[in-house]
Amino acid sequence: MLEHGAYRILLDRYYSTEAGIPAAQAYRLARARSEEERQAVDVVLEEFFERVDGVWINRRAEEEIAGAQARIETARQNGKKGGRPPKNPTGSETETQKKPGGFSVGSETETQKKAHQAPSTNHHLPGEPKASESLSVSSAPEVPIALASADPSPEVEPTEAGAICRRMRDNDIQGVNPSHPKLLALLQAGVTSDELCAIAAEPNARGKGMAWVLAAAEGRRRDAAKVRPLPRASPTLADRNRQAADEAKRLIFGEG
Repeated sequence: MLEHGAYRILLDRYYSTEAGIPAAQAYRLARARSEEERQAVDVVLEEFFERVDGVWINRRAEEEIAGAQARIETARQNGKKGGRPPKNPTGSETETQKKPGGFSVGSETETQKKAHQAPSTNHHLPGEPKASESLSVSSAPEVPIALASADPSPEVEPTEAGAICRRMRDNDIQGVNPSHPKLLALLQAGVTSDELCAIAAEPNARGKGMAWVLAAAEGRRRDAAKVRPLPRASPTLADRNRQAADEAKRLIFGEG
């Protein structure tokens, strides 16, 4: 065991430095302190090394180091040229590249042929009729289908408020709502649909909202209520003469 350890330590030193073991430093490099350890180092050096000019040389290690240095130098030169050259020239595929599967064309094995077969769908149990013996769809009795007659619901007439909103929408009035409280209040107060739609059709109402139309109708109704009727004009002289003539005529002829 001591000799094995000494051998491994000396070789590790050899490969790390790529140089032989100096004879004067052999014991120290092998960490041999006792007499027994030094004897193990001497046995290893005598058996596996050769002393040349005061240096212990291992021929196998020298060959490995020389080969490694050659490979390193080759890689260095290839790096200067742009990298390792391709193993195969352009356009020359290898036999494996031509046939990735490793089989020649048309030489499928029996297992490969079976793998390409379509799966069988004939899974009937013994005693059951086969698919060809089963009843066809055409032989089955036809079941009459009762067609429900389309009964369209009668068209519902729009309410007065809905009709007004539709006409307002045609005049580009925004935000129409047949349930608007003010619209319903104006209709109940006697404002007509024609009156509201006439305001919506005015040029200055285009693009405005329904609230503006309702406010305009309400304002105009209030303005109209504030205007008092003109006093009745007093009868003129001609009117009085005509009235007197009519009264005399009734008295003479007994009319009236």
